[in-house]
Amino acid sequence: MKNHKLPPISIGNTQRDWANELFSDEDTCGIKNAAGEILLPPVFEDFMGVNGIELRKGDKVIAKRNGRWGVAIADGKETWLIKPIFHYIGFPNPVTHVRKGNRWGIINIVTGDFIIPLTCEMVYDNHGFLFNNGIGFYKKEGKIGVIREDYSLTKPIFEDFDPGPEGPVKVKYNGKWGYINEENSFTTELDEADYWFEA
Repeated sequence: MKNHKLPPISIGNTQRDWANELFSDEDTCGIKNAAGEILLPPVFEDFMGVNGIELRKGDKVIAKRNGRWGVAIADGKETWLIKPIFHYIGFPNPVTHVRKGNRWGIINIVTGDFIIPLTCEMVYDNHGFLFNNGIGFYKKEGKIGVIREDYSLTKPIFEDFDPGPEGPVKVKYNGKWGYINEENSFTTELDEADYWFEA
C-alpha cells in the first residue's frame, strides 16, 4: 500500500498540509496525523471514510481487521470500541447501522448496545449515514420501521415510506399514505404528524 495524502490547504499566501497520512507495513496500514504522530498503528487492513477528515487523538475510525469491520480509537494503539466482527458499519456517529452476514441492526457505538438487534433485512442508507435529516428507516419481516436521531422508533408496520428529505415523514399503511403520530401509530391527519425531517 502506498502513502496517500490529501492536497495541501492554501490559507492566504501560505500552504498548510493538515492531511492525515496512510502508511503501510507490508499488507497492513496505519494512520499518521500531519505532525507525523501515529494515530493508528500499521496493523489494519483498511479504513473507511478517513479521506478529507482531519483525525485527532480519541476520534473513532471504522477499521478492518481479519476481514471484518469494527470501530477503533485513534489512540496510537489497536484499541477497539466495537470489535471487528461486522461485514459493514455505517459512518461512526454515536448511533449507526451494522451488518453481519445478511442481517442488519442499529447500534450505539459509545455503549456497544444494540438499539435494534441484528434482526433486520435492511437498514436504509444515506451515503453511509443512518439518518437523513434526523430520520432513518429499517426493514424487518417485510415491513418498514422508522427511527429518529433521539433513538425513538416505530415498530416495523409500514408497507412503504417516502425518503423525504423535508416535511412530515410519509408512510404507507394498509394501502394508504399518511403520517406517524406521537403514539408511533399511523394517521392520515397531517396535524397529528409527530415524525418530521429536520431541515
